[in-house]
Formats: sequence, C-alpha cells, structure tokens
Amino acid sequence: MPKLLFFLKRPLVILLAGCLLILVLFPDPADALLQNALERARTAAMHGRADAAFQAVQEAVALDPALTRLDVAAGRLALEAGLNSEANDLLQAALAHNPDQLEATCLLGWVRLQQGQLDAAEQLQSPRCPNHNRFLASLRAAHLANGSLEQAYRIAELHFTYAPGNLEVLESYALVMAAASPDESLPLLRAVLENQEQPEELVLDLIRAIEDTAPESDSAYSLATVGQTFVRYQRWQLASGALRMALDLEPDYPEALAYLGYIQQQLGQDGREALQAAWEMAPNSTFSALFYANHLSASGEGAQAIDVLETALGQQPEEPALFAQLGHTYAAEGDIEAARNAFLQAVDLAPEDPHYWRALASFSLQAEVEVATLGLPAARNAYIQSDGSNPDRDLIGYAHLLLGDLDLAARLLSESIQSDPAFPSAWLHWGLLQQMRGNLEAAEFALDIAVRLEPNGPSGQRAARVLENIRR
Repeated sequence: MPKLLFFLKRPLVILLAGCLLILVLFPDPADALLQNALERARTAAMHGRADAAFQAVQEAVALDPALTRLDVAAGRLALEAGLNSEANDLLQAALAHNPDQLEATCLLGWVRLQQGQLDAAEQLQSPRCPNHNRFLASLRAAHLANGSLEQAYRIAELHFTYAPGNLEVLESYALVMAAASPDESLPLLRAVLENQEQPEELVLDLIRAIEDTAPESDSAYSLATVGQTFVRYQRWQLASGALRMALDLEPDYPEALAYLGYIQQQLGQDGREALQAAWEMAPNSTFSALFYANHLSASGEGAQAIDVLETALGQQPEEPALFAQLGHTYAAEGDIEAARNAFLQAVDLAPEDPHYWRALASFSLQAEVEVATLGLPAARNAYIQSDGSNPDRDLIGYAHLLLGDLDLAARLLSESIQSDPAFPSAWLHWGLLQQMRGNLEAAEFALDIAVRLEPNGPSGQRAARVLENIRR
C-alpha cells in the first residue's frame, strides 16, 4: 500500500485549510510566533512538504494548546507525512474534544488502514466520508495483499453498490470475481468489455480462459487457468487468490502449486516450499520442473537444477521449454557449450516459436559467442516469427553493435526506442553505442533512462555498472 494517500497529495486543499484557520481563528494575531508557525505550515503544505507543515502546526498547537481545532489539521498532515502514531494521537485528541467530528473519524480510518488494522479501518469509514471510493479501493487492495480474496471480494462488491456506474469500480469488481468465481464473473467481464473504448487484453483473455474451461466442468482447473492468465499480466495478488482457491478444491494440484510458488517469489516471499512440493508431487510435470529449476539456479544450486530438468526431459524429451531452461541454467553455470546445445535443441523442436529463437539469440549476444553465425541469425528468425516485435528488433541492433556495424545498429536501436520509449534494453544498447562512439554525455543520458526504467532488472543493473565505469 502506498505510504502517502492520494487525497492528501493535493497541497491546495491544505493551503486553503491553513488560510481559513488563520483568518477565522486569528483575524488580528497578537502572537507573532503563533502567526509565523501557521504561515510556515501554509507555505510548506503549498509546496507539498507534509512533514515540515506538520512540524509547524505542532509548534502552533504547543504555543496555544487551547486551539483544539488544529488537531485535525495536524493529524491530516501527520498522516500525509507517514507519521501514523502522531496522526493517531492528534485525531484521538480531536475526537475526545468532539466525538461527532466526521473529518477526524474518517481520517482515523485511513490511519488504521495504514497500520494494517483493516476491520477497524472499515468501521471508522462511511459513505459520508470524503474520498470514500478511494478508501474502498485501498481497502480492497490491502485485503488482496494480505491474501484474503474473500474479504477483497466482499469490499469490491460493496464498492460496486456505491458506484455502479463507475467503469473502474466495475472492472475491479469483475477481476476479483473472476479470481473467486470464474463462471459468475462472465457477465461482469463482458459488461466491462462493452464499456471500454479499446478492449483490454486482460479482460479478453479472462473471458476466453473461462469460456474454454467451462466444458471441463472442473472448478479447480478453471480457477488455475484464471490464475495463470493473471500471471501473464503480472497481477500477482489476483493470481495468488485464484490459485489458492484452486488448491482449496484440489490440494494435490502440482501445476497450481508450482505457479503459486512462482507468484510468492514475485511478491518477495519465499516460494521454495511450494515449488519443491509441486516438483516432488509431479517431477515429470513441465511447469513444476521449470519453476523449481529456475528457483534452484537463481539460488546458486545449478547442479540440482540441471538434475531436475534432466529428470523431466527423461519423460518429455521433446519439450522445448525444458531445453530452453536447461540452456539458461548451463549458461549461469558457465558451461557455454552445453548451454549452446540446449538452446539449439529448443529451436529444433519448435522452429516456428519466436520465444526459443529469442532465447538462443540472447544467449549468444550476452556471452558474445558466435554472434555473426548464431546470435544474429537467431535474432532475425525471432523477428520474422514474431511479425517484427520490438524486442527482436533491439536484439538485431545489438548484434550489429557487437559486430561493429555501428550505423546499422544505430538505425535499428533508434527505431526500437521510437517504437517503445519505455523499453529499457533498447536504452541500454543505445547507451553502449554512444559510449563506443565517444559520446559520453549521450551515453550517460541513455543509460540513466535504462536504470530508471528497470532499476532491479538485468538491463537496468548492467546500465548502472556501465554508468559507474564512465563516471570514474
């Protein structure tokens, strides 16, 4: 949950409140210190500095404790500054003076929400509160983050009753319902689709997934399929909820358990137990082997990861995804020849799938192995098979960069950036190109963008290392 609340991010609201307080309470202030503190609070709030505004209001309260009406203003500022304990004390003091004060009660609901006391937060809020719609959206998200799909569904349904004509609320309700009860969500998902100017791919894919699994009459399978659909769009909380529902119905469901472990990793949790259990339950399952091997490799247990993949390949010798993961694992272990052979096996088994050509090209370019004879042709095949995707154009540009054809590389990389200005890999490669040309200022500019677009990803991390070397 964001630390700062949206409705508190409007300094003009605080500014107007500060002006009113000064005019109403102090039409002719005799105490210069008090007036100065309030003026500083007003100026800080106007510039969005909630912490400084809060400190100034606290000074005003200390100068004249009788001004209890300042407690709510100070509580609001403390909440915006992320000082939940201070906000709680100030708002409680305001309510002690006037128990019927709606603003203080509503703000205290936001404090409880920030503190993770979700039931108490809900009790303190009501439709009369300002920004109640945003509160319900935040409460729904908090329940999802806590892994409580049932509570998130209840809040989404309540929110919809308050704002039935709001498309954003309708979509949130439909998505949560899809994770909890796929069949029942179809009318809502179709209603979302009908009201969208441009159909959202997630909604379309959910409808397709639910309709395709309906003939199976297997609720666990339908829920798992919905969960996997949410995974493709990185909607981790909803995916987790759907997969947990599937496992409640069918505890011995290795694919659902494997996906759940993968999701836990994406959420910063330890998914090893689920991944290992899924693999032990079904060691020949593609999903179980892939997810568990990837975890082992990332944990520095490459030899065990290779054993897992080779066990699965013993039963599924024509599964290209297993060979591709084996290639990644060998590459991470530094066995370039074994990695090369594994990636070639993957493309031999699925020559029309751009994913495997892309994996082969990326391996060749990253290891700088056979760039002209392996990496560049693989990147071109990926580009052809994907009907000209931007990542593949970027790979071709990078291959020409490594081969020293800087003019052609510049054209391709420029086209890649123009096609998708938020693609970090293209900015990284553009920065490397500028570095090779001696344009260090342009290189720093591009590499800095790559870092900001993907601070924790491979492109951003490599860009950060290159930037560090340039700036030494």
